Amino acid sequence: MKPRRCDDVTLGGLLASQLVVAFGWGAIFVLGGALPLAMLPLLALMLPESIAPSRAARSRKLVTALFRDGYAPTTVLLWVMNLLNLLSNFLILLWTPALLHEAGATPSQAIFVTSIYGLGRG
Repeated sequence: MKPRRCDDVTLGGLLASQLVVAFGWGAIFVLGGALPLAMLPLLALMLPESIAPSRAARSRKLVTALFRDGYAPTTVLLWVMNLLNLLSNFLILLWTPALLHEAGATPSQAIFVTSIYGLGRG
């Protein structure tokens, strides 16, 4: 079964809201930096080697096919739509905690409510 990314983000937000209460906002950065460093030996052993150069050259040819045979306008439109979608999600997730905090919510509550945003996606 494929894991859902939005659940992972929501779990991280719930954990972050509790870390802020217990240790302050700096604990989020400490834990966010320590966990990847702790996983580094496992990743070094488990990650596969990089792709062969011939496969990389072939993948470049596949990307150029997106712009041939009249596909260029559609390709650019899809890329722009995805960029704007990414930007709007970024702005929502960036500003929601600040707006909630300014409206009277505690930092922990603001992080918790913002983390719930991930449940509606996926």
